Amino acid sequence: MADIRIVHIKSCRNNFFIIISDGKGKVLFSKNAGSIGFKNNLKRTSEALNKLLIEAVQFSTNQRKMNFFFKLDAIDVKVLEILYKQTINNFKKLNIQILGFKIINKIPHNGCRNKK
Repeated sequence: MADIRIVHIKSCRNNFFIIISDGKGKVLFSKNAGSIGFKNNLKRTSEALNKLLIEAVQFSTNQRKMNFFFKLDAIDVKVLEILYKQTINNFKKLNIQILGFKIINKIPHNGCRNKK
């Protein structure tokens, strides 16, 4: 049976992060948009995300036959849709086995204290 890799794609307010780990939690690949040459506002563009995904796909193709599970993490629903579509397109081109997705939508709340 092929090994399982977990791909965690996180969208912060001003950067994208991709972390690939094995089933036990050991980090195998870690990149962000700033580390591949994007600066300031360019780190949040779809071009930066696409280049990150291409590097992750290239790393993944160097591995033997693997199954991938994706965790997509963002605050905005529109960003989650873009993450989902670009991830599917880039990894499906190489016939990589995708086990599933976990979509994490972090909606900020303004505190949890009761009103006085």
